[in-house]
Amino acid sequence: MLSVGIEGGILTRLSPRESLFLRQDNFVIDSRVLADFLECSGARRGDYYLLVGRGRILAALPREPEAFLRTLSLYRPQKPAARLWTAWIRLLAHARVQGGFLPSWTWSGAKEPTLPAPGILLGNPAHPSRRCLFVLRQGGKWVVEKFYPGTVVPKVLEREKVLLQAALGLGDHAPAVLGLNPMGKGWALRTEFLEASNRKPAWPEALTLLQAWLLPLPFRPLADFPLAAKLPDKILSRFPAGPGIRLRPCLRHGDFAPWNLLPCRERGLIAVDWEEGHEEDAPGFDLIHYLLQEEFLVHRSPFPIAKDRILERLQNTWTAEYLAACGWHGAENILWELALALEISARKEIADWVSSVSGGC
Repeated sequence: MLSVGIEGGILTRLSPRESLFLRQDNFVIDSRVLADFLECSGARRGDYYLLVGRGRILAALPREPEAFLRTLSLYRPQKPAARLWTAWIRLLAHARVQGGFLPSWTWSGAKEPTLPAPGILLGNPAHPSRRCLFVLRQGGKWVVEKFYPGTVVPKVLEREKVLLQAALGLGDHAPAVLGLNPMGKGWALRTEFLEASNRKPAWPEALTLLQAWLLPLPFRPLADFPLAAKLPDKILSRFPAGPGIRLRPCLRHGDFAPWNLLPCRERGLIAVDWEEGHEEDAPGFDLIHYLLQEEFLVHRSPFPIAKDRILERLQNTWTAEYLAACGWHGAENILWELALALEISARKEIADWVSSVSGGC
């Protein structure tokens, strides 16, 4: 079994066996990222197993059994193969034999240790901001810390705190906020750790959340919502009546996707990762985002097939009832075109997916 040590924050070696799963160049890059986060947070010494996927380090899982399983539970892949792989690792952990399959890694401890050694999820390496998730025990309870290194509290964490509290007031569909505080050389938003099953949320369940986030406010034109300013003028010009469509305001999540929904036994679905949301915005766009993400990242569908399936789902009974409550009844195709244009303008991977077929959208 490989054991990798740190000297001066740099990891030193990788065995040929492990390089089958993790490319050497990515290992050096990702392990330095891990070390940097742990140093900035003030984490104490810890022994870890590395969770690897697609040649990258996804997480550092503490060797202590309970911390290992709790950290692993925050990694929520949606593809069947990745879900089976995660379930298999969980079984290995219960049998205490995961060390025969996962690379080992030792963190020597921060120069000024103040934090218990946490589990750590790196998340998407392409994310524009440097951030990670920590899982650790504080005051006898397990908590989750979304950590950003830096001297100034990030606006994105302040906004997420407000949105989490708003979601809690609309049906208890978010983790409780425990604080937004400095942590080492950075800031962290602390939330409760939630016991969630590994099952994929059902579509009607997701719609229940969107329905709960409709606000008891008067309908208003689409042009009056903050989201309208993000819609490309080119697409708005194709639908002269679109900005005048009257809609019911909602709490918008911003990244409403299967992996951000935790099925909890006692509280139903819980939505996490509210970084891109808004307290009062236009409804319907979270719904299209969910369907696009599912088709693109889970099913890997060719765009024409994805488009047909999404338009069909907009007409099914559950979805149609939600869209009618929003104000989109009879204008579902306009919602689709506007939401797709928003996704294309905001996410290059979606733009590339759409443009990969002749005719685009």
